[in-house]
Order: sequence, then structure tokens, then C-alpha cells
Amino acid sequence: MAEDRHGSDSLLSHAPTGVEAGEPVCTFATPPSGETSRAASRHPLSLLVEVNAALAESPDAVAQATLLDSILTRVCDRLGLAYAAIYRLATEARTLRRVAHRGPQGASADVEPLDAPTLPAWVAREAEALYLPPGTRDSRFPGRSASALAEYAVPLRAKDRMLGVLVLAAPRGLRMVTRKLADQFAIQVALALERMELSQQLNTFKERLRSVFEQQRVGVILGNLQGELCEVNAAFAHSLGYEPEELRGRTEAAITHSQDLARSAEALNQLLEGRKPEVVFEKRYLHRSGEAHVFLAAMSLVRDAGQSPAGFLTLLEDPGERKKAEAECAQLREQLMRAQKLAALGRLVGGLAHDFNNLLGVILGFASLLRTGLVPDDPLQGHVRMIEQSGERAADLISQLSGYTRQEVPPAQPQRPDEILQRVVKIVSQTFDRRIRVETRHAPDLPWVEARPGELEQMILNLCLNSRDAMPEGGSLVLEASQVLLGPDDASRPAHCPPGTYVRLAVQDTGVGIEPRVLAHIFEPFFTTKDAGKGSGLGLAMVDTMARSQGGFVRAESEIGRGSCFTLFLPALSHLREKPEGRAPLRGLAQGTGTVLVVDDEPMVLAFVQEGLRKLGYRVLTADTGPRALEIYAGHAAEIDCVLLDLILPEMSGLEIYRRLRALNPSGRVILSTGYTNSPLLREAREAGVAAFITKPYTLEGLGRALQANVPP
Repeated sequence: MAEDRHGSDSLLSHAPTGVEAGEPVCTFATPPSGETSRAASRHPLSLLVEVNAALAESPDAVAQATLLDSILTRVCDRLGLAYAAIYRLATEARTLRRVAHRGPQGASADVEPLDAPTLPAWVAREAEALYLPPGTRDSRFPGRSASALAEYAVPLRAKDRMLGVLVLAAPRGLRMVTRKLADQFAIQVALALERMELSQQLNTFKERLRSVFEQQRVGVILGNLQGELCEVNAAFAHSLGYEPEELRGRTEAAITHSQDLARSAEALNQLLEGRKPEVVFEKRYLHRSGEAHVFLAAMSLVRDAGQSPAGFLTLLEDPGERKKAEAECAQLREQLMRAQKLAALGRLVGGLAHDFNNLLGVILGFASLLRTGLVPDDPLQGHVRMIEQSGERAADLISQLSGYTRQEVPPAQPQRPDEILQRVVKIVSQTFDRRIRVETRHAPDLPWVEARPGELEQMILNLCLNSRDAMPEGGSLVLEASQVLLGPDDASRPAHCPPGTYVRLAVQDTGVGIEPRVLAHIFEPFFTTKDAGKGSGLGLAMVDTMARSQGGFVRAESEIGRGSCFTLFLPALSHLREKPEGRAPLRGLAQGTGTVLVVDDEPMVLAFVQEGLRKLGYRVLTADTGPRALEIYAGHAAEIDCVLLDLILPEMSGLEIYRRLRALNPSGRVILSTGYTNSPLLREAREAGVAAFITKPYTLEGLGRALQANVPP
């Protein structure tokens, strides 16, 4: 290319003609003296020596980045350049990012995309230097104007790797000798960039190593062969009551128990003599207080680059901490086993619920048949009603047990606290030790509370059982209900409960009491002070969980030798003071007409439903399997007004039968009955289009209402 012989490097006219690009810079490393030294300092070639010396004295990456700016300033001043820039290649981002710059703002871009039509990007892509004289137009760089400065861009390479680009610009051109000087300068800059990169990687590695070192839960000591502690981590230092900086520089012997000094020396000798690659032994270190702490020490050698011993590394584990961790693991395993047992029990309850509800359905069904056959003033009416109430109570208990495995939580319902207390008192009075006196106290006209069926009884009963166990020799058990107002500043009200009116349900005993350290953990799952086999540690935890789920909370107070008091606080339903409508009145049956196909595999259930539907005025067809039901329906579809279909059947599920019935008659009416309360089939049935359900156990009245709502008159 053409050169401007009147360019900005006229001072180089006396440069030695033997200097070529690529010659070692070290030939200029020894500066002359006296007048010769002052003349040489003005010589442009001395710039390379200065740059080389400056970069060599600054190994730190941050310092070198700052230094590059000052070096470019010196280069521009000595060579009369308009501007200079150093770009670093970001390979993954495919960009050139400027790391050093000298000249007016805007003379060079901060970031150059690697595919941009610019001189730095072209040099980075092609990996070769390029000189553009002043005002040169080039089709590769359409944005270059006729008034552009002379530019020389040099790739910065370390071995075969591209690191970046050096760009120099001058108003009157850059002669060949200046460009050769720039080539030498580029070698130095490339080495500087490589050192910066290595320094950053080393710093990152050091930080990661330091982080691992400090975050180790075991103690770590790094010492030299003279026994001095070069590094200790926080875990070890804190275990002895020190900060790490207090131990660095001290000898290991100074913190080692005197009786273990010989053992430590022998361990180090075994390593130095090559008898063992690692020595594991128990060792006592001295706490700041002078107390000896036992550690399990694993000592090994640290070697230098020549594989000669340079020091020792000791990893220290506190046996007490390990035993504690093992105990925690054993406790977790026990809790897991209990949880698995509970899960298995839940699955068992879920399966038994269906069978129990079938049996209860027979009891309640025939009891209701018997009751409807008696005159209203018959003395047996009371006995039959007792049978029905017992069956209903048993059904509630089954529903409550099934709730442990239920994925969809049943909705809460209004409950009368005084009635709940009466039911619980009846249970405990009949089952607890006669030496325990049971009393109840409740204020008149208590507001209602909202709770899921059976949960409130279970909470109070769990608290009563806890009190019973605290009174092995008998005592007094008081159940109390009252209304309280918890204001915004009430200290007893937790943050998750809003201010307002609450129903207070207290269970107080005169038992042995609870120690304060135990009282702080009594609501934790699986926490128990009872002997193995006498308690799971879940009763009080369940009370706490249920209370929270209902928007309330539970508090415990106790004094050793004087008893305990557990208090439930549940939000009051102030708008309810009268009993809401529950079951439909027993008087009067929902009579009907039409034909009903009953599909159930339980003979006794079939017997009740068949007899009950006939009493209600329906014609009845029965089937105990799915294929038989489909056969009957195919032959009598026109005359069958409704199908009462059990969800769980052998050979074919009720849901599959429903789908086939719909295929035979899309407008056919089906009522799905089940003894399950949490079967996934129920959700699947709703998704399949089943709109009518009846839950076992049901009475004759319930059966009549279900048929009346689904069979057209």
C-alpha cells in the first residue's frame, strides 16, 4: 500500500534499519546512560522497553486494565496519534469490547459486533493486520468517509488464539516503520491481555477455593513442616472459641493437648517417611478456656510443584457432632417409618370406608324402614331412633378417618361448641379412669364456630387424652367454653389471626404438668416424652394444624405438679345463634313412580334398596354386576326411568358402566352411589358428566329425595 512520507512519524527517520516486526523487545531492555540516555529516552523504540517494563511489574488484572489506558496515552503522545484503542474479543458473545482507549470521545465504539462492516471487526475475523491511508474508500467498510483518518489495526494473538484488536489512527498517515513498531507493541498488549485473563481465572479459582474452605462444616488446618498454622477455617477456629485470624501463625503444638504432642509428631513422620498416604487418629485440641476437645483428625501431606513435601493438611471432625447427626438421621428414619405407617393406615381406612358405609347403609336403611312402619307414638320409635343416631355417628367417624387420605378437603360447616363438648364429655366419662372427675362449664348463648365435620370433636378429644395420660392416679378434668374478644393489641393473638370475637374452648387438668423445655416443643410432629409404643407424638401436632386450618390457634400453659391447660381459640360466627338446618325432617316420605334399575354387588344393600323403593312407590329391577346391568338396560331401556349405580363393582367399575349406559341412551338418568368419600373415581365421574350422587350410608328418606329429584313425575 502507498505510504505518506510526510506522516506523523517523522521522528522515526533515524530508526535503525535492522529492526523488523517480530524482533525480541528485550534487545532494548538495557537503557544507556548520561546524554546518550536522554537521547534514547526520546527515541520511539525506547517506548517498547518502557511498556514492557510497566506491564511486567503489574501482574494484577485490575491494575493492568488501568495501566493499558496510561500506556495508550503515552503511545499517542510520543507518536502523535489522533487516537488508539484496544479491543478484547468476547468469543461467545461474538463482539469486540473496548478495554482501553485514548483520544476524543466517539472516536471508537465501546462495542463492535464481530460481523460489523468495520475495520476492527474485519481484522478480528480475518486475523491479519490492515492499514487504511487517510481518506481511503473501501467497499468492505461502506461507512468510511473520504475525510477519515489513517488507521492501522493489528490482531492481538497469544499462540494460535485470537484475543483482540489494537487500533491506531493518525491524521497524516502511518509509515511502515511506525506500523512495525505497532506490531511489536501489539505483541506486548496481547501478552498483557493473556495475563489479565489468567489473573482473572486465578482470582476466580482462589475465591471458589476460599469459599469451599470457609464453608466446610468440618475443621480444616493447613500448616507448614515447621508446625505453624498457615490457614484454619472458621469451623475449626470457632469450635475452639477463636476467630481464624487469631490462630494463623501460631504453632499447632500451642493448641494441642500435651499428651497428644507425641502422637501428632509420629503421624507427621509416618507421612514424611512414606509409610502411609494418610493418618487418621483421635486428637485433643485446647479450647480458649483450656478445656480439651476431642477431634477425629485425618492428616495428609501437601506437596509443591516438584512433589516435595511442603506442608500438611488436617481435616477435623467432632465425634460429638457426628453422633448428633447420626441420632438426627435415626430420628428422621423413625419419623419416616411412622409417616409410612400412617400412609398405609390411610390407604387401609380408605378401602374400609366403602365396606363400612355399605354395612352402615344396611343398618340405617332397614332402621328407617322399620321406623316408617311404626305408628308415631309407638314405644319402639325411640329405640329405632337410637339405632339411627348411632349409625349416623359411626358414618361421621368413618368420614373423619377418611379425611386423612382425602385430597379434596371437605368444606367446613357451622358447629355448636356446647353440643360438641357434651358429645366429648359423654365419651370420656364412659371410657376414662373413674378416678378422673369430668366437669363442663360453658357460657349460655355461645356463638357458633365453623369447622370440618368431626374435626372439632377430635381436637378436644385429643386434648382430653393428653390430660388423661398426665393423671395416672386420677384427678380433675374440666372442659370449658366461653366467648372472648381479642383486640389488635392482644398479646395472645398470633399474627395469622385477625382481631375479633373468638370461642374459647379450654381443657384443664390437675396432672403432673409439663417442663418448660418440653412445653416449647409439644406441638411439633412426632415429639413425645412417652415411652416407645405409648404415643406417636402426633396428637397435639394435629390439634395445632387443625386449629390453624380453621383460622384459629391453640395455647398451652403448665406448671410442674399443678397441671396443664390447653386452650383452643376459634373464630366465632356471630351471625349464627340458632341451629342451622341439618338433615331433612324425618316425617313424610318422598313418594314417586317409575322404574329404577339398582346396580350393587352387596346383597343386603340390594335388599334394603329394593324394599325401600317399593315402599316409595317405584318398580325395581336389580343387578349385582356390570354385564348383568347392561344386559337388563339393553332390554328395558325404554321403560327404565333411572339407574341407581354403585361406583365400585367387580369386573367392571361403575364409571365404565355409566359410559356404556350413556352410549345406549344419551338422555338416560343415572344416580351414582358410593361408600368412598375420597376416591379419585368421584372426580373422574364428575368430569365424565355424572350430575347426581348419593353417598352411603343413606336412609329411606334420603333415597326418596334423591329419586324424586332425578325421576320425572
